Amino acid sequence: MRFQVSDEGNTRTIEADSAREAAEEFAGTWDDWGSCERKTLWINVYVIELAEDGEPNEGTGEHVKVTLEPPEGQCDGALYGMHDWQEDGDPRGSGGGVVYSDTCAHCGLRRITNTWDYDPEDGRQGLTSVEYVERDEA
Repeated sequence: MRFQVSDEGNTRTIEADSAREAAEEFAGTWDDWGSCERKTLWINVYVIELAEDGEPNEGTGEHVKVTLEPPEGQCDGALYGMHDWQEDGDPRGSGGGVVYSDTCAHCGLRRITNTWDYDPEDGRQGLTSVEYVERDEA
């Protein structure tokens, strides 16, 4: 199937099996967005199924939110580069969810998980995010 996918000002035609698959291909990977923060990103994509003549199929437009997780990266202090995540405190409430953090026992990288985060672009709440913070930034 062919889909027309777009976000703010960018539009492409993509061959895919579903609207979600087309949106995920359009969004790419976390690294494609050049974020200086190592935190979950949400990409809001509008997807329209196209007919064989290239015209939109009526009633097929939908908004798809694609979640892109930041790369964890390798641990410089551990054998095989694997982080050893250790819980580093009590979880705290955050709206309808919880925020908790873990720290790598080898390199000190901190992983903060928020189960009630929000997408700043559209304000949607109740999303789960992960953020990685270096020891000297924490």
